[in-house]
Amino acid sequence: MMKSIWKNIKYLLIFFGLSLSLSGCFDFVEEIQLNNDGSGLLKYKLNLSKSKTKLSSIMLMDSIRGFAVPDQDEIHEKLVDLKLHLQDQEGLSDVVVKENWGEYIFEVSLHFDNIESVNHGFESVMSKDQFAKGLFFTPFESSGDRFVRNYVHQDYSSIQGWDRNFTEVFSDSKFTAVYKFGRLVDSQTNPKYLISKNRKAVMFKSSFLDLIKKEATLQNSIVLQ
Repeated sequence: MMKSIWKNIKYLLIFFGLSLSLSGCFDFVEEIQLNNDGSGLLKYKLNLSKSKTKLSSIMLMDSIRGFAVPDQDEIHEKLVDLKLHLQDQEGLSDVVVKENWGEYIFEVSLHFDNIESVNHGFESVMSKDQFAKGLFFTPFESSGDRFVRNYVHQDYSSIQGWDRNFTEVFSDSKFTAVYKFGRLVDSQTNPKYLISKNRKAVMFKSSFLDLIKKEATLQNSIVLQ
């Protein structure tokens, strides 16, 4: 079962990765609502609407660089598999996957009992593939009055075709992170994060190009009152 799940997820990653490399224009949002008891809501949103014309053309192709292009039904089936796998993980619940094929917007949301459940869910997906396992790191930490977003710069140079021009591939691609809390933010270690006026949320925005070139980092330790 786990091998099948990773195969499906790897398939999706390869397809979307190739599509993104050809479109060079997308927005990705990571959002967490952390409650005082450690539970919360996690959301991911991939917005490809600015490249929908290119992507519509890609979907009509038989293959991209030797990789077979799936149809909409195939992608939907694999997203359903991902949902079922996450739903089956201890501490994760109410997993919702949304697909907007008119605008090419894809969303995943889930509730978690604690941050460790999220980390374990991600690890369970990636641990069955040697390459993916090597990329995994614990993305989040939460204990007491502290929330940490970890970030490890990855070396993708071993991936075939990764030597393409970064500026071309990620010319207009943005990453946004929003973390909301039930308590006030007292301090943080990364000044690139903006603290909201009510001091109950922080937001980070960067181009993917800056993250890849190490000119920006998601790493941040947030102390709550």
